[in-house]
Amino acid sequence: MRRQKHYHDLKLSYQNFRKDDEVYVYFPVKKPGMSSKLTSFLKGPFKILDKYGDLIYKNDCGQRRKPQVVHVDRLKKKNKQSLRTEQDNSTFSPLDTINNCAEDDQVETPYLQDIAGHESTLPDEDTQESSSEGHRKRRKPVWMADYVYSTSMFYPF
Repeated sequence: MRRQKHYHDLKLSYQNFRKDDEVYVYFPVKKPGMSSKLTSFLKGPFKILDKYGDLIYKNDCGQRRKPQVVHVDRLKKKNKQSLRTEQDNSTFSPLDTINNCAEDDQVETPYLQDIAGHESTLPDEDTQESSSEGHRKRRKPVWMADYVYSTSMFYPF
């Protein structure tokens, strides 16, 4: 048992929280009629009010915002959300100033060259015929344009 506990303790890494940190709290209660796969058991964010020890924190996640003592296993820190265009100093800067590129510059990639090459082999939309019933006529795919179908291979007569 001591050996197993030793190896278990080596893998543990608890997060440290400070007062006024915002956290989500895990409540494993499934509502009736709801799938447990689609239910999020994390509620919050709540504020840490006090630290009672290395692993126990007091926060305001109880009913009617009463303080509740929670183990660190049930806590997950709320990450700050920021947009890609925001910088660390919380000032907004447009994407063009970050990348230092003008809108007129055309960047040509091999992918765009492939598309341009294949567009010339596509049939015109004018050739698409419609029958009297309003259905489109089925066309062969572009990659089969050079495919030759011969009935003499299958029927020797």
